[in-house]
Amino acid sequence: MKKIFLTTIITILLSLNFYVPVNASCDVAIPASIEEPVAPASEETVWYTRIYEGRMQVRLWSITYGEWLTDWIDVE
Repeated sequence: MKKIFLTTIITILLSLNFYVPVNASCDVAIPASIEEPVAPASEETVWYTRIYEGRMQVRLWSITYGEWLTDWIDVE
């Protein structure tokens, strides 16, 4: 009788450890960084070309910052 009683008590105590209350309302806060637009990770550039005094030249423009990154370079 004592053995059955101990087995029952141990079973009840062990089963209580597996009880996990579930919250029905799952309100999750959205971090502010998700709501902001995504910025490019690297600078975007484009090469422009021209013919100047019979020579072809190139110049690098930064689309990201809106400024020239190089002077005109002669292409050989």
